[in-house]
Amino acid sequence: MINLFNKKNPIVQTDFTTIMGAANALNLAEIKKNGFTLTSLLNLSQFIETFVLNSKIQFEYGQSKEWESYRLAFETKELGQFILSEKDTFKKTEVQIDENEEIVISVIKEIISEELDSLKLKCLDYAIKFRNGTYSAIHNIQDQSNPVIERYIKIAKDNFNLEENNRLENYIQKLKNGNVGILGLFVQARIKLIQRSLKSDFKIYNPHFSRQPLISNELQMEIHSWNMEQLSRIRTEMIEPIDELGKELSPVFLACLSKAKYPIDILENAINLRNSSFAKQYRELCDLITLDVMKGDATNLVLYKANLKNALKDFNETILNNNVTEVHKSQIEFRFNVVPVTGKYIIEHSEKISKGIGTKNYTMFSNVLQNSISIVDTLKKLNDIYKQDFIFDTVILTGFGRKK
Repeated sequence: MINLFNKKNPIVQTDFTTIMGAANALNLAEIKKNGFTLTSLLNLSQFIETFVLNSKIQFEYGQSKEWESYRLAFETKELGQFILSEKDTFKKTEVQIDENEEIVISVIKEIISEELDSLKLKCLDYAIKFRNGTYSAIHNIQDQSNPVIERYIKIAKDNFNLEENNRLENYIQKLKNGNVGILGLFVQARIKLIQRSLKSDFKIYNPHFSRQPLISNELQMEIHSWNMEQLSRIRTEMIEPIDELGKELSPVFLACLSKAKYPIDILENAINLRNSSFAKQYRELCDLITLDVMKGDATNLVLYKANLKNALKDFNETILNNNVTEVHKSQIEFRFNVVPVTGKYIIEHSEKISKGIGTKNYTMFSNVLQNSISIVDTLKKLNDIYKQDFIFDTVILTGFGRKK
């Protein structure tokens, strides 16, 4: 049984690349100047989902010279200013995870001792491609390198023996031959450094979407990813023709996109959703289940998924019967009230929903689903919000690193 009196919240560590990319995506002036990349869009989608679904979010915010240009760029962005001001939700770790040179040396040794096969090169290529552009506007930060990895390599070379230095050079050459370059070493080093820094209790790593294929499944994050997969599936089943771009984005992001007229409205909608009573209930329950998993007990996670799996089989039918007047291939017309379909309504009208663990999350699911499904053409909605015509190529995502 879940201990409802346990007030401890797990802390989710998100990559700085995620929030920096999201900050770029909300900066309309920058978008008009440099364009709106798929990378920025996916960063924004991941950030909005992380912000709404998690109680406490941590990110590295180094104070070293290498971090100076990153900090200056972030602090000029509206999202950056918001994050730095919301201290109850966001926690910046000013002690850098790579401050200890011995740890950096150990991590580089570990990386170059591992096999660099074609699959890993493919994963690294994916990670690098979806990082490009995030920092290109920052002075002295190039897509193919950065001051941080240059520091790591210098530390390693200064402390390695001849054999280790030769192994490092060979590894870097393999990365270059695989068209990945030294940023492939950087991505691996950052993942390992973050994972080592989070070994203390109640901390979870939620990696940048491009790094997820390089990391084994984080069981602690499974409840959120499972919930979103179910809502994405239901949304896809409801919309014809299939909204290809929408399939790649978080249902939570799409819900926040639905009533937005300008980019900054997306953040405002996310704040309102996060502060809603049903989102707070969602986080409370998921936090308690997650804490159990972190302690080695996945019983409640299994019960939660088993209970909702049956319920969600006719969840979409319950929502549609209450809200949709007409369904066309190009349009879904909704009959919205001020208050969305409640969890109580869903429980009363769905024969497959049990009254067990997970019941409190139905209103959250209902709200996110109704708002996300009101967008039948995500590309058109984004073009309306940003007042420009964009084309996002999602082919690179199909079948690699993401579930269909």
